[in-house]
Amino acid sequence: MRQVILDFENNVDRKYNKYKKVFIEIMNDTLDQLTFQTGTYLVEVLLVEDARISELNLKTRGKNEVTDVLSFAYQNKATLESYLANPDAPLNLGSIVINALAAKRQAELYEHEVRREFKFLFVHGLLHLFGYDHATPEEEKIMIKLQNEIIGKRGS
Repeated sequence: MRQVILDFENNVDRKYNKYKKVFIEIMNDTLDQLTFQTGTYLVEVLLVEDARISELNLKTRGKNEVTDVLSFAYQNKATLESYLANPDAPLNLGSIVINALAAKRQAELYEHEVRREFKFLFVHGLLHLFGYDHATPEEEKIMIKLQNEIIGKRGS
């Protein structure tokens, strides 16, 4: 049996509270895709604006710029694999910080719904928590393929 727990904090606008349910669905789809069938998984999600994510980006990555999503993994691949063998307590995967204003801007830029952009940013951040990256073309190809498979399950 598997359970997901999403600790959700919205510091932008109440209209974005509806995404908590969407993020839980995507988290389940991601766990299915990665074949995590048992255990309890916790992810913290924080919705912020440009100033806050820029501050976090500078503090944690040394980049003085606005970004769309940041992920802070609390586990590594070895810990995740070990947990699968004995999922006895909730596993806190980490935190995802999403810039709600960037999501809105990017949805307009790419001419798709804001909902789709929030889904993309969440799954992107979640895959980082599972150890995926896009530092090389090979890694990026794998990550994009997974993102598309997971988002495709929920439509736009």
